[in-house]
Amino acid sequence: MAEYEQEGRPNQELTTQGKANQLKQHDFHRESAANKSLTEHDPFYTAFWERFVEKSSIVPLGEDPAFWPANMLIEFNLLEAQRGDLTYPPKAELAEKLAPLQNSIRRMRLAYEIIAYPHCKKPGAREFIEGDLTLDCQIHERDQVALNDGEVEIIGKLCSTPRYKLYRDGTMTPQPEIPFNPQKRIYNYSEVINDPLSEKTKITKK
Repeated sequence: MAEYEQEGRPNQELTTQGKANQLKQHDFHRESAANKSLTEHDPFYTAFWERFVEKSSIVPLGEDPAFWPANMLIEFNLLEAQRGDLTYPPKAELAEKLAPLQNSIRRMRLAYEIIAYPHCKKPGAREFIEGDLTLDCQIHERDQVALNDGEVEIIGKLCSTPRYKLYRDGTMTPQPEIPFNPQKRIYNYSEVINDPLSEKTKITKK
């Protein structure tokens, strides 16, 4: 009888996991709706992302062209931790403005890192992405990131906008466009961790 009951009732772990995923999806859609309302009614955010994409098109000396937009997103994520300690008024004001978008910026950063991973050439860039995704997985107990329509649009612009690498003599060379699928909304961390290029994958196979 005990065996029958064990076989007949749903797996408790799977049921709990399913409920947790539903709650996460509910929170994601609620946050997306709030962010959409915020960005639609405040022209600051439209102008901010336009300047962001424009700035990402010029890669400073020594930076990896494919990784550069991710590096910029990381800087804005770090503003959250610095918010209470900023003394320079323009930067403090920017931190306050971006505070409601921190989770959105984080999702875009992680998704962009997954997209840009195979195109990163500078030593350490891929290893950083692997470590960033692994840390996020451990902290937030997730193995994927989902984007809303607005986030997909911004990531698409970061991938498609012509990017130029700046050299010491002031010259610039165009960089290859990063392939982007505008229909894709969910990015799995396994796209990087299990990638043949991944250092973690290479170590596992040894």
